[in-house]
Amino acid sequence: MGCGSSFALSPPKPVQINVIEPTSVFVDTGAQSETQLTKFERKLSLTVGYSQQRQSFSSATSKERVTESGPSTSFLPNKQEENMASSQAADIMISGDGNDRDFINFLSRELSSEGLKVWNEERKDPATVSNPSPRAQAIVEAKAFVIVLSSNAVQSQHCTDEVSLAYISNKAIFPVAKESFDKIYKDLDFGMKLTLAKLNWMFFTNNEECQKSLPTLVTTIRSSLNKLSNTEGVASTYEVSQLYVNNRDSHEAKPGFWERKFGNVRTNIPWVEFKKAFQEEYQRKLDKHFPGKQQEFLMRLINKDLLEGSPRFHREAYDNFCGTEVGKTHGFYSRLKEYCASKHAMREVFSMDSTVRLSAIQNLGKFKTPGVVSSLKKLLVDEDPNIRAVAAIALGKTGTCTPDIVQALVNLLKDEDRLVRESTCVSLGYLQAQAAVPHIINAWRNDPISHVREAAQAALRVIGGDEANQAVHITQVLTREMNDLAK
Repeated sequence: MGCGSSFALSPPKPVQINVIEPTSVFVDTGAQSETQLTKFERKLSLTVGYSQQRQSFSSATSKERVTESGPSTSFLPNKQEENMASSQAADIMISGDGNDRDFINFLSRELSSEGLKVWNEERKDPATVSNPSPRAQAIVEAKAFVIVLSSNAVQSQHCTDEVSLAYISNKAIFPVAKESFDKIYKDLDFGMKLTLAKLNWMFFTNNEECQKSLPTLVTTIRSSLNKLSNTEGVASTYEVSQLYVNNRDSHEAKPGFWERKFGNVRTNIPWVEFKKAFQEEYQRKLDKHFPGKQQEFLMRLINKDLLEGSPRFHREAYDNFCGTEVGKTHGFYSRLKEYCASKHAMREVFSMDSTVRLSAIQNLGKFKTPGVVSSLKKLLVDEDPNIRAVAAIALGKTGTCTPDIVQALVNLLKDEDRLVRESTCVSLGYLQAQAAVPHIINAWRNDPISHVREAAQAALRVIGGDEANQAVHITQVLTREMNDLAK
């Protein structure tokens, strides 16, 4: 058995880390009436389409990414076609850079010959491919995700976005490296390092390694798929990375960061004191995992998300954040790395330059875990108005109409950016948020931008109810009377 191309012979650096196994079950809920929302769906598509035109104003990434080569999945010979799967039936979606197509073909053939169903984009007629991307659709629908890592792949925006989408959609992720660890790692960006840090990398740098690694890969994938079938859920690589993890282990607690620095008596600590103690304790790790300006990002994240802007850090918030890690020596730091990975993945998927954003929004119903919804809610206050607008639309697509979500969206009706306000109207309409009707009426009657008023009117028609219908009727009557007087 050959690997399909020549590979670097330098020995890989061993990575002693574990594949994250399935931890939770998520069930899609029923969609709202298609006939009721058909017209509104068109409005949403127009809004998202317009927001894409504002890409030049979105936050620039810190590093140029390679996009020319494009993504690639697999091409299988006829003898494996019975195991070629549509995205709905696929066991595995393989992602990689177009320059690594020979290796991806080899890997696809081998996995397919083992009876695993591999999604294959190249069987589709490119002329019939619609937006959103069928690749992103395949990631959401597949049961597991294999990323072929190479120096080309880790610089590809397609690959970075697809890893992030697989992460937040709770797929079991299997990194397969076709080059040495050192060659790949030096080009990994901050987000990819965080996302892939806790996963076992399998190396296929030469024929000998292929012989050893392929059976392990097949066995590991099958084990993950078996757990999925037993739990009737989705393998979770993302849920463990959320802000609050309330279930705790019953083992005896060990002194964690808080106990070592502040003891068990103090129940709240000034943020300045906590920050100084944290940096003194973990400066070496911070320099390794959060180089340069990423440390500033981490500190802002702690202050904004954990302290919620408070000048003091409360022990209860600390314990809730640590969750199952609270009794471990470095549990707080471990949870911070996981949380940063999830935060970065969310921004990667829903940013304006994302190649998977539209598919992610349209398929949120399939992976709208509490963690994803919570992270989307936090993106509503992102400093980038494009992110706020997309997060608003995405929350509408989740169908999560809880009071806190509705209130967070209502707050955006006063946003300084008109696209954010328009997207918020669209989202509240999708959610059929009756509690938001007075605020939407106010936007309809008083917003200075016509697009926002049109979106508000569309939302009111979709939401319905006495208050919305009466407001629409009164406004229509007044409009007719004013037009008559103007004649």
